[in-house]
Amino acid sequence: KSFSYQMLLNMASNPSLPYCCNAAAMGLLNAVYVDRFPQVSNAGKLPHKLWLFHDRDSMTRSSSNQVRKSSIPVLRKTLDLFCRDAFPAFFLPRLSSVFVHPNPMLSHPDHDKFYLLQRLYADAVKSFGSAGRVIHSDSNFNKLGLATIQGQQNLLLFGFLSSYSKLKALCTPTALLFDGRSDLSDHGKIFEPPDARYKDGGSETELVLQMKRELIKPLNQVT
Repeated sequence: KSFSYQMLLNMASNPSLPYCCNAAAMGLLNAVYVDRFPQVSNAGKLPHKLWLFHDRDSMTRSSSNQVRKSSIPVLRKTLDLFCRDAFPAFFLPRLSSVFVHPNPMLSHPDHDKFYLLQRLYADAVKSFGSAGRVIHSDSNFNKLGLATIQGQQNLLLFGFLSSYSKLKALCTPTALLFDGRSDLSDHGKIFEPPDARYKDGGSETELVLQMKRELIKPLNQVT
């Protein structure tokens, strides 16, 4: 209750706060409201996703009631990538106790619940520029970038980034950040020689390499 979703979202996006504070707010926001049960992923080797070739619920639905009761997404015969529901997304049936909850932060009616957080992450990635340039000496800003990448990964894994447009908006800047050829050692200072970017530069290099490793995860998940 001390750290509401609105307050953490405001702290994470507040340009008046230091980047390290923005990054810390993003991390707490992700831990408290998005990935609330991180231990579940280690509970067992269960299938991550299930698909149905036919929607059995359609056999029992009337024309006045088009609500699916199953929580398993349907794999359509004709896949239109631009369709909002082309890919499996976060979905709960209406009978679920958390589909509509008195506390809006515990309610999960659709996969657009974290829209503002999604936009915050996208804007933070865009702040690296159209070339996806990482400045190795800017550690505090890179911490914000790392928190952003980890947050996007969780939204992707939980199905909140599932449409074609959302995946494209995620992958394009992610690939540019991962590229690294436009990275700088300091503001206005290129790496000389170019392979110097791969040499150990202490904590600054370690942080950038951690960012690069995290960037592989969403690209791998999408593929």
